Amino acid sequence: MKLSTICFMISLAVLVSCSGNSQDNKKSGKESMPKIVFEQPTYDFGKVSKGEKVSHTFKFKNKGEAKLKIKDVEVSCGCTVPEYKKTVIPPGETGRIKVTFDSGGFFGDQKKQIIVYTNSKISATELVIKAYVS
Repeated sequence: MKLSTICFMISLAVLVSCSGNSQDNKKSGKESMPKIVFEQPTYDFGKVSKGEKVSHTFKFKNKGEAKLKIKDVEVSCGCTVPEYKKTVIPPGETGRIKVTFDSGGFFGDQKKQIIVYTNSKISATELVIKAYVS
């Protein structure tokens, strides 16, 4: 056989093999992923008195095709405390993350980040709270 014919046959075998694996993955659900979508990823408390503690609950939905798990929630400052249930959120279901901001020790415009880590394809989602402390 000619070398070009052998190369063609090898290429064809590899192509068929790869496309078969892709179909198997779709059938077995390996490509199904959870997807966290927040109703409102940024919240502005507006004007807050110095020393006041204010809270907001971020609501989200699992718009993916697999169970969503919140692995961790990190904050940019010790003045911000997240609260959430460490449960699995099935596809189509909703969840909440409550964030409390302690304005003591701050003055003026404040912006704090909250990073939510999940088992979804995009594993980190940023939430933001804002306030003007007077």
